[in-house]
This record gives sequence, structure tokens and C-alpha cells, in this order.
Amino acid sequence: MDKQTRRGPFHNMNDSYQMPIQIESDENGFIDRECPNENCLFTFKIDLHDWEDKVVGHHMRCPRCGLVAPYDKWWTQGQLAVLNANIKSFALGLVHDELNSTFRQLERQTRRNKYVRISYKPSSRPLYANPPISQTDAWETEITCDECGTRFSIIGNAYFCPRCGKDLSTNAIQNSLTSYRRRIDDLQKVHDIFKQDFSSEEAEKQVESIREDTLGSIVGTFESFCKARYAELGGANAKRGVFQRLRDGDDLFNELTGFRYEHRIGDDGLDFMNLMFNRRHLITHSNGIVDEQYLRKTGDTLYAAGQRVIVRNADLLKLLDFIQEVVNGLLDAKPKESPTT
Repeated sequence: MDKQTRRGPFHNMNDSYQMPIQIESDENGFIDRECPNENCLFTFKIDLHDWEDKVVGHHMRCPRCGLVAPYDKWWTQGQLAVLNANIKSFALGLVHDELNSTFRQLERQTRRNKYVRISYKPSSRPLYANPPISQTDAWETEITCDECGTRFSIIGNAYFCPRCGKDLSTNAIQNSLTSYRRRIDDLQKVHDIFKQDFSSEEAEKQVESIREDTLGSIVGTFESFCKARYAELGGANAKRGVFQRLRDGDDLFNELTGFRYEHRIGDDGLDFMNLMFNRRHLITHSNGIVDEQYLRKTGDTLYAAGQRVIVRNADLLKLLDFIQEVVNGLLDAKPKESPTT
């Protein structure tokens, strides 16, 4: 798709003057937007046509943090720098024109005055520069909301449609799982980078921390997906944290749809997921130190009470394989038909 340029909307200088803003899309037809939440500042892209037809004049939602703000609050820092430079150039031209008009009028008024006579030679008008506001290069991941049809593009994950606000957790799950795989595959590169500036011991500590953080992120992403998918299927009143407890979440989906996690991964797969979810719980709440409760819940024979669990790349990749299968099963699942009377 070729780049597109639009003139407008307009920046009102006052009731008499308007400066046209030219916006040029990227090669895929998207324009950059930035969340105005200072704790987020997530940058994303939205289709230029959808921006003009669906968003201008309305509010928009950040795809990452969910903040809702008026449509004119979403300029990126780079765009604001160009816009401010354009406004300054435009304003200098207006000042020149006003001074020129004022002094020409004074020159005419004093032409026949025998006491005061003003002559005026205008300077060259400042060059007005108003280049189009361009965008960063196009990104790979594009999403179309199945609720309102808005097209937008992201790096990372999106949880809301920027136009209608629909929860997109079920859409984001595939991108998230792919992202986690890439992160795990890149850990050796990360280790080598840390090793250049720190000791081998410190490099290994940093990589170990990333592995543990990744395990927490995987579990959190799966939980968010299950909550959103359960609601999509018509489920209600799911208790907080229920989808971190695999067997409780499994029971909820079975009651609603007849699908069980074991249908896709078997008992061994569910046992392994339960093991990793509980290791994540230890890392989050007990610094990874094994206790008797963990051993009772998991039957883990690799550790004894008082030891610290270790997260390995192979374990994370195996967990992702099982989660992918469960996700696929839940996406195919349908609510049970209500019995007719």
C-alpha cells in the first residue's frame, strides 16, 4: 500500500487563522499514536482511514493500559516536535504580516503629516515550512478488531481495541506465546551481552532472573486469556485468581463447554502445567524455596523442603507447548446447548 497524505484536521490559532496539518501515513496506511498516560506511553499505529472515519471527534482507548482520552491527545513526542516547529514557522509568518500591515497603515496615515512622517520598508517574509507529519516504518503485527473492524498495528501485546475498547486478550495470546519463545531462544545472546560488561556469575544471575520473570509472565498471560475467554463464552462470576488454579479453572470450562484441558494435553500435560504454575507461586511468594505444601500439591520428586527451584529453558518451552494446546482447545470450545423444555 502506498503512503497517503491528508490535510487536516486544523490547528486553530485564533478565530481568523488556521494552520493546516498534513499527516502522511506509513507504507501500510497507518499513522503513529502514543498513549498520553505518563506511566504507559505505549506507541501503536492505527489505520489512517479508521482514524479519520471512526476516531476523530471521539475518545480513544490505549491498546496496552486501557486509558481513555480524547482523540487529540495521542500525538507522539516526535510528531509534537514537528508540529511545534510548524506552528512556530506559521506564527512568525503571521507576526510578519501583522507588522507589515500595521506599519504600511502608519506610513499612509503620516504621509501628509508635516510633523511626523513614517516610512517603512518591509523585510522578506520568513519562509513558512510545513512538512507533512511522517510516521515510523511499518510494523509486522496488524490486528483487526472483530467487533468494530478498526485496523491497528503494534509491537508487543494489545489488550483493548483503540476504537471500541473490546477486550482483546484472546487475540493477544498467540502473539504473547510467540514472544515468550523468542525471549527464551535469545537468552544465550543475552547472557553473552551481560558477560561483556559483568562477570560470568553475574551474567548467569541476570539470565536466571529473566527465566523466572518469563515463567511469571507466561502464567499471568494464560490467566488473562482464560478470564477473557470464559467471559466470551458466557461464563460469569469467576472468582479472582481461579484460573491460576489449573484444576479449578478446568472445572469451570468443563461445566460451561464440556472441554477439559486434558482433552488436548492428557493427564501428564496437566500435571506438568500444575508443577510449573506452583513453581511460579514459590518464586513469587517464597523466593523459590520449596515447602511441604508445594510438595503435597505437585508431588515433585526433584526437590526436598528447603531447596530452591530452578527454572530451565526446556521447562519453559515445554510449558508453552502445553499452554498452546490448551489455548487452541479453548478457542475451539463452544458453550453447551441449554436443554429445551
